Amino acid sequence: MDEVRKEKQAVMDQIKQIDEKLKDIDNEIALLEEKLKSATEKKDLAYETLNALRRRRDEVVGTFYSLQLCNIVSMSCVYHHTCLDVTKDLEFVGCNLLVMGVLGWN
Repeated sequence: MDEVRKEKQAVMDQIKQIDEKLKDIDNEIALLEEKLKSATEKKDLAYETLNALRRRRDEVVGTFYSLQLCNIVSMSCVYHHTCLDVTKDLEFVGCNLLVMGVLGWN
């Protein structure tokens, strides 16, 4: 009977050691879960910040390209208008030269 008690005590000691190891592992898991939660919150915050910056960039770029398009259209209109003015001026000068030639102006 004494041997049975010794074996039972040895098994109980092993169970206590395993329970202590289990508690240590549970504590380590809880610590890792806290670190994971903190890292996830930082990632989410960084992602939100990145998306906000992308939205701001898209607004600025969209405004820039809208302004560039307006400038291109305006410049095209100015160029076209200038070309028309030059063409009209050349026609006017050509008519004057023709009139001067007919009238014999030297």
